[in-house]
Amino acid sequence: MWNWQKWIWPGILATVMLTALAILMKSGSIQEDLQTRCLQGNEWAVAKADGRDLHLSGTAPSEEARDQAVASVRECYGVRVASADIALLPVEDPYTFSATRTDGNIVLDGFVPDEATRSRLVEAARGLEAGEVVDNLQLARGAQSGFGDLAGFGIEQLGHLKTGMASLTNESLSVSGMAATPGDRDSLNAALAGNIPGNGTLESANIEPPVIEPYVWSFSVQEGKEPVLSGYVPADTVSQASRDEVLAALGSARELKSATEIADGAPEGFNEAVLVGIRSAGRLVDGKASIEGTTLTVEGKALSALASRQIEEDLKSSLPANYKGVASIGLLKPESLPVLAPDTCQQAMTDELKSNTIRFETNEAAIERVSYGMLDRLSFAVKRCPTATVEISGHTDSDGTDAYNQELSERRANAVRSYLVSSGVFAGRLSAVGYGETMPVGDNATDAGKAMNRRIEFKVIQ
Repeated sequence: MWNWQKWIWPGILATVMLTALAILMKSGSIQEDLQTRCLQGNEWAVAKADGRDLHLSGTAPSEEARDQAVASVRECYGVRVASADIALLPVEDPYTFSATRTDGNIVLDGFVPDEATRSRLVEAARGLEAGEVVDNLQLARGAQSGFGDLAGFGIEQLGHLKTGMASLTNESLSVSGMAATPGDRDSLNAALAGNIPGNGTLESANIEPPVIEPYVWSFSVQEGKEPVLSGYVPADTVSQASRDEVLAALGSARELKSATEIADGAPEGFNEAVLVGIRSAGRLVDGKASIEGTTLTVEGKALSALASRQIEEDLKSSLPANYKGVASIGLLKPESLPVLAPDTCQQAMTDELKSNTIRFETNEAAIERVSYGMLDRLSFAVKRCPTATVEISGHTDSDGTDAYNQELSERRANAVRSYLVSSGVFAGRLSAVGYGETMPVGDNATDAGKAMNRRIEFKVIQ
C-alpha cells in the first residue's frame, strides 16, 4: 500500500524553510531601507533597525541637528517605534581656527562645526597648490554665523603669502606673514581693506614685504617721454623721497610715472644710492640710472664736459662705501643742433625756470647739487643762441634787512653766472645783477609768496 505521508512531509518541510528564508530576507531588506532612507541629511548619525523599530545614536553638531534628526526618524514612513541616544559636541568659547603656511605646507588647527565644513576648508587649502595639507581640525559647537565663509576667506589669503597665518577668534580675523611677491602684498592688503565675508571683522594685518634678490631699481628720463621710476624700494617713505628728488631735479613740467614696488632685501645705503642715481640721470639727455645689488650704473649724454666730470665724481664720492658707481656718459654738443633765435632762446629758458627753481643752501649762495641739471639745461640753451647776451638776475623775499637781501641776491646771481661760465658759456655774454627784495612776484606775507620771490631769472638782451 502507497504511504502518502512518506512523500508529503519532505515537501512541507522545504516549503516552511523557503518561507522562513523569504521572510528573513525581506526583514533584512526592510531594516536596511529604514536605516538608509530615514537618515538622509544626517551623516553624523547612526541608525540601527530591529524590524520596524529604529534606534538613533551618534554625536550631533548642534541641538537643532539632534532634534531635526529625531523628528525625521519618527516621521519616516515604515518606522513603528523610534528611540534615540544622541550626544552633543562640546561647546568651544572662544571659537578658534587657524591656517598656517610654512615650508610649502598648510596646517589647519582649531575647530569646525561639522564634517561638511571640514571638507570644504580642507579642499580650499588643497586648492592653493601647496605641499601637504595637514588636518588637525576638531568638531565643536559654538561657531559663529558665517564661520565657513570667514574661515575660507582666511585660507584664500594664504595664497598671497610665502609663509604666514590666518587665524579666527570668534568673528575676528588676523592675518600675518611674508608676501610671496610685491603684487601679492598689494592684493592682500586690498582684500583685507574691503568687506570681510561671513560677518567677520579684521582684528589685525601684518604683511611683510617679500625679500628680493638681487635687489633692482631704475630711473629713466627719455626725451619726449615721462620720467619713470621702477623696481623695488624698501618703504613708501623711500618712494616719496625719490619722487621729491625727481621733482627737484626736473621740475613740475614733466609728469612722473612711478612703478616701484615695496620689497625687503635692499642693501645698506640703498636710499642714498637712489638719490645719487636720480640727480645724475636727471642731468643727462636720455638718462638712466639703475641699481642691481650694490652697483649703480648711470648712462646718457651730458650737456657739457663739466656735467660729465661732476657726475663721475659724484659716483665716486657720494655713494655709500659698499656701492660701486659705473658711468657710461657721452657728450651732446650744442653745435649738433640748430641755432636758436633770441626769442626762441628766451622762451626755452623761461619754460625751464617756470617749472622749477634753482635751489641754494639756506641763506647762502652755494647751489644745491640737485639743481645742477637745471643749470646744465639753461647753459645749453644759452649756447644755442650765440648772438645774444643774457642777464642773470637774483631776487629774494622780504625777510632780513634790505642790505642783506641785496647782497645775497647779487651773490646768488654771480654763483649762477660762474656755473654757466664753467659749463662753457663765454663770460662776456653773461651779466649778473641782484635786485634784492625790490621786485616781488608773490605776497611776502605768505610762505608760498616768499618762495616765489626767492628766484633767479634769465633775460635775453639783443
